[in-house]
Amino acid sequence: MSHFVVPNHIVVGKGVLNEAAPLLKEMGRKAFIVTGRHIAVSNMMKKLTALLDEEGR
Repeated sequence: MSHFVVPNHIVVGKGVLNEAAPLLKEMGRKAFIVTGRHIAVSNMMKKLTALLDEEGR
């Protein structure tokens, strides 16, 4: 059986990754990132994965 949870927070804007860190802690233990090819190799993705690593996700 699969179980998916839809997040109840959508945060948009410049510099949002740092602001979203407290919300990430509340969402669970693992992250499933869905993105396109260009974002996957961007600096933004590097920042996101580093932030998730810091949070132990």
